[in-house]
Amino acid sequence: MKFSKLLVVLLAAGLFVSILGCSTSGTTNEKTSQKTTPESNWTLKDHIRRTAKAFITGSPGSERVIIRGVSTTNSPTSQPLFIIDGQKAGRNFSNVNEMLYPGEINYIEVLPPGRAARYGMEGHFGVIRIFTKNQ
Repeated sequence: MKFSKLLVVLLAAGLFVSILGCSTSGTTNEKTSQKTTPESNWTLKDHIRRTAKAFITGSPGSERVIIRGVSTTNSPTSQPLFIIDGQKAGRNFSNVNEMLYPGEINYIEVLPPGRAARYGMEGHFGVIRIFTKNQ
């Protein structure tokens, strides 16, 4: 669906008008967020690895989740925000991983920073939403 508007401006002699434009585009959730389907023996790490938009680096206990397209540094705050059933769970992957039993994960959704605007500055490095079967 395409929207357009016509703007008519009447000017007196000798005046100039500068028109600046802005455009936006939208896509459906299926294109911008990557969801994983449930598997009873998948851990949180397995769910994230099967997502095309995120990957995990580092050794066990000090893993870092990186969302594709996000420029990151090595600071702890450059990690994505984890949300479990609508509740903020922090940015530390190891802590979030310990909170969840692998069989209770229904699916996860990776939101890049552009889609995570509703979480404000906390979602600046992206958001990983985790939905459990208990929800």
